[in-house]
Amino acid sequence: MTHANQPNNIGSIISDPGIRKAIYAVYAVIGFVIGAIQVGWAAAELGQPVWLTVALAVYGFSGAAFGGLAVTNTPTK
Repeated sequence: MTHANQPNNIGSIISDPGIRKAIYAVYAVIGFVIGAIQVGWAAAELGQPVWLTVALAVYGFSGAAFGGLAVTNTPTK
């Protein structure tokens, strides 16, 4: 239940498209960096460290929030 002065979706919370663009860009850069590190470890056949496994899992899980932000700001027309 939302109150009259509270937004009812995350798109209302982050309504500035420039801020959303920056958020998406940071998420993309983080994904690139984590992915590049994982590829490097795999290419070196060193075995993947636990912190990298955790980082990849958290990154993947957090994608749902970024997808929700995008969906709430996609025109329905």
